[in-house]
Amino acid sequence: MKKFSGKVIIALIALVLILSIPVSASIQHVARGQQVQFFSPVTIEANETVNGDVVTFFSSAEIHGQVNGDVVGIFSHVEISRGHVNGDVVSVLQSVSLHNAHVKGDVVSVLGGVHGSGNSQINGDAIAVMGQGLNLNDTTVLGSHIDVLGGMPINISGFGLLATLLAIFFVVKQILAFALGVIAIVVFPERFERMAAASFDDVGRKTLVGLLVYGGAWVLLVILVVSVVGAPLLSILIPSFMLLEFGANTTMKMAFGQKMARGMGKNWGSIAELFLGTLLFVLLEITIVGKVFTFLFKLMGLGQIVDSRFGDFTMTEEKGETHATSTS
Repeated sequence: MKKFSGKVIIALIALVLILSIPVSASIQHVARGQQVQFFSPVTIEANETVNGDVVTFFSSAEIHGQVNGDVVGIFSHVEISRGHVNGDVVSVLQSVSLHNAHVKGDVVSVLGGVHGSGNSQINGDAIAVMGQGLNLNDTTVLGSHIDVLGGMPINISGFGLLATLLAIFFVVKQILAFALGVIAIVVFPERFERMAAASFDDVGRKTLVGLLVYGGAWVLLVILVVSVVGAPLLSILIPSFMLLEFGANTTMKMAFGQKMARGMGKNWGSIAELFLGTLLFVLLEITIVGKVFTFLFKLMGLGQIVDSRFGDFTMTEEKGETHATSTS
């Protein structure tokens, strides 16, 4: 039998040690602290343990190791594959995916969905609020299954669903505002006609007055909130302020409706003018820049309401002199 020399044996031992270094390094366990990321994905590998929470905004979180806290995704998809989470898992406007995963707490998705496969286990509750609902194949849930308006018939993301809900809310809000505006015009036809007709007179002063009223209302609201004796007055201030804003918007919609109708050579009624002005406001508020203009128009309307004491009188100029024309 051939004998190896001492140098050869030492060389072989050194080679084995060198080759074993990357292997041992690759399986080395890594402990990490709390992970919070913005616009950047978070990945916890199988050999990693996070002693804290994992939070991600506008990205994603992939958990293959262990998290000794909660996993939260805001506008972020959360995927737990062969991972272990000792807390809760929450995703807002995205979904949660589980595969061979173990979650000791609850799993919650808002406007997304919860998907489970591969013998995953949830010790708490599985909760889906709207979105795609609960799809927990081969997943054990020790708590409750709570599915609120889930199971969307089409595959739509959380962002798309949120945009749809906001669009529906916007449309319903505009329809309701138009209906209430019609009622207000029917009850106070002359007042709204006078306010609308005079809305574009002395625009600068009326906008300034409206800004003072708007800002003063918010300052007063804050003072009443922080004061002990002011709480009962909130029930009067808030509805009154909302009524003023509604009257201001209705007045300006009518005013723009009048201008557009006259520009087309038409002489429409108050309700038709309100409808035309409402369409203009809807088109403006679709964009962020347009909302700035509608806010300025609301300030003009507030100034007009204060100027005329809700249409009680109008300001006219005759022969260079200003006169107050009462409507009573």
